[in-house]
Amino acid sequence: MKTLYLFFFLLISNFIYSQSITDYHLGDNFTSSEDMIFTRVGNLDGVIFIYTDDDDKIISIGFVPSYDGFTPRHVEEKDFRDFMYNLRKMYSTDFDRNIQNWRKKHHYVARLDKDTKLVVTIDDFTESSYARLSMMINRVKK
Repeated sequence: MKTLYLFFFLLISNFIYSQSITDYHLGDNFTSSEDMIFTRVGNLDGVIFIYTDDDDKIISIGFVPSYDGFTPRHVEEKDFRDFMYNLRKMYSTDFDRNIQNWRKKHHYVARLDKDTKLVVTIDDFTESSYARLSMMINRVKK
């Protein structure tokens, strides 16, 4: 019985650990058939999307709040602030804000290193207390 508990604990620990967005890095090999990974980033439940090239190297990582992986979930302003706070802590970085008034979108951009940037895009909260959010980690084009 102890062996069963130990196996279950190790299985759950491995599942939880492997679901963090910081476990995935651009350039790493990704051979899993699962390109949608359900997880929690900061305080938001959602889906990590892994995009690879023909050599199975990760070229882009995305995150969208969603409960089912198909329907994006709108977030409240407080949840967005908490999400950004958690990203700052996870990646030890700060963000520059870029506003596109004509599209009613805000872009928050952080350089993770000289070749990589993290971009969070959210709709403006002026028309509603909920907004669409997406996050991408990409290589900077040279």
